[in-house]
Amino acid sequence: MKKITKELVLSFKTHLIEQEKSANTIEKYVRDVTLFMMWLHGREITMISALEYKNTLCEKYAPSSVNAAKTDVKMPYRAVLESRPICFTET
Repeated sequence: MKKITKELVLSFKTHLIEQEKSANTIEKYVRDVTLFMMWLHGREITMISALEYKNTLCEKYAPSSVNAAKTDVKMPYRAVLESRPICFTET
């Protein structure tokens, strides 16, 4: 089953620290990924759930905020979806 876990979020945070991202950037990225994890309520990550989450964000936030949040969850989300070892790379 493909899920975002607390361990994944911690691995993502560690990766960001190792990449020498600023404290504010780390905080924002981790917050966005954590909010997505909480929204999922333990459900499996699918393309449908990702689109549903995007639609939920679109109801509450400006498009630029939605796009930023979508970008922030992309790296750990892709790793989980592809069932690869978690290896974060910038794209």
